[in-house]
Amino acid sequence: MALFALREVFNFILASYEALFYSQSNFQGDEFKISRDLGFNEWMIPTLTLVIGLLISGYVVFKIIPLSYRFSFILAGGLGSVAGYALWFGFLGPAVFNW
Repeated sequence: MALFALREVFNFILASYEALFYSQSNFQGDEFKISRDLGFNEWMIPTLTLVIGLLISGYVVFKIIPLSYRFSFILAGGLGSVAGYALWFGFLGPAVFNW
């Protein structure tokens, strides 16, 4: 559950990629909307949640997970997140919500 904080890291990286390569500035993530609603730069809250997400994830991976399980844990987390993203946005999300 603690690695759910990596969602914030992923959102920041994806938004950064889109801003750099596609020049989009109208992101639909909650963090960007909260920043705008509070009158901050739209990157303020996403940057804060990025740092918090990295701190939580780093603590879990490097302090809680034993060294002997660390590689397989990171590999399984990476593969699982890619598979989950592909399943949700490629099949399940559109099927459930008629996107």
